[in-house]
Amino acid sequence: MERDKELDRQFAWLFQWFDFSQNPIIEAPREGDWVADPTVVIPQESPDGKWHLFCSGKGIKHFVSDDGFHWVYLGLALQEGYSPFLFRESDTFWLFYQVSMGKHRETAIVCRSSKDLQNWSERKIG
Repeated sequence: MERDKELDRQFAWLFQWFDFSQNPIIEAPREGDWVADPTVVIPQESPDGKWHLFCSGKGIKHFVSDDGFHWVYLGLALQEGYSPFLFRESDTFWLFYQVSMGKHRETAIVCRSSKDLQNWSERKIG
């Protein structure tokens, strides 16, 4: 609690927090599903000027928003993986995420790229 107050004080110039009456702003698209580990592309960085959110939940889900508050589920961006991390370099978006593989469910990091946040390259496992 005290730590939260200290963080609020330090970053007050950066964020203006408020209670949004329609929480949660993103819900699982189906009963028994979930959303977790979000990564976001802001409008200034996206190819279409919209907010894009990718998250874990029985694959990598893709949501889009005009305002950052009201989200539309576009479907699964990828059938596999969890814990996505997305960033843009020049005109290419890079998506890194985890997969569990093999008999012992070892974890691997996967990388894919996209120019439009819709069509993704073949996976590269590192």
